[in-house]
Amino acid sequence: MSRFLAVEQPSRASITTASGQDPAARRGIVDEVFRPDRRPAGIRILIAAMALSSLGALSAWTGAPAHAAPETAGLDPALATAYQQASTAAHADGVDLWITSGKRSYAEQQQMWRDGLAEYGSPAEARKWVLPPHESTHVSGQAIDVGPQAGAAWLERYGYRWGLCRTFTNEWWHFEETSIPGVGCPAMWPNAAVRADQMGAALP
Repeated sequence: MSRFLAVEQPSRASITTASGQDPAARRGIVDEVFRPDRRPAGIRILIAAMALSSLGALSAWTGAPAHAAPETAGLDPALATAYQQASTAAHADGVDLWITSGKRSYAEQQQMWRDGLAEYGSPAEARKWVLPPHESTHVSGQAIDVGPQAGAAWLERYGYRWGLCRTFTNEWWHFEETSIPGVGCPAMWPNAAVRADQMGAALP
């Protein structure tokens, strides 16, 4: 069992009341964290923990202090700036948009890779959904996962204005700065494994 699966998960109510955000935004965050998707359960829990930690919500069930690190902490500066500009525009349009997972440490990505192997049974299948640390653009600070799904759809439609593009057809949440601002986005890759095999590792 993953060490993340072994931890008691927070309830929707405890997270909703713990976050200091507007009630509607809190409900949206909670709904997105608990929304099922095709990522391994351990990966979803880890991403949820990282996202909630940035909101200070984990203090309600772990006793940890709330630090409220910026969403863009550790990201490549160009990506961070592009996202901040896009986020401002999205909110001006009345669209919720936030980062659910940005910069990850080597250890965090390694745990997600282990969870992927356990879930999918082979490196070939796991790499379609999660990459080992030396191949991950999250570890290099060059990728963000966003939510909620409506916000991701908005970003997929308008992100090209800031060079932000959805990267993989199987991951509606994953965006990178892959285009010149104002120029259309390149075609999406089928999944992360295909790109890694063709383009090489993300890290030196």
